[in-house]
Amino acid sequence: MKERRDVERRRVLLGGLIETAAFLPEIACTIRNVSLTGARIRIAEGSILPERVILRVPIRGECREARIVWRDGDSVGLHFEAVEAAPTPPQRKTVDVGPGEVSFASPKGSLH
Repeated sequence: MKERRDVERRRVLLGGLIETAAFLPEIACTIRNVSLTGARIRIAEGSILPERVILRVPIRGECREARIVWRDGDSVGLHFEAVEAAPTPPQRKTVDVGPGEVSFASPKGSLH
């Protein structure tokens, strides 16, 4: 079968959650392959999905808005929506210290 995608997908086996609406429960899914532009997931065959969903991957801490582009039984093809550039993180402050002194400084509110 000829590959029609511009970006090659990588085979994975990850648990995910599909968010369909704020007031509806999430739908469990299995992510079978993924790329920068989309993914193939498996869900319960009778699950009803809207045209646009949010795919969450809790183990990776990732969340992507997606559009459903095809469905075949329990398999669903997702195309990730464009993501705006994220703001750059604050830079660490530089502190001058004398020889033999140690100083660690980080931006206010940083967790690291």
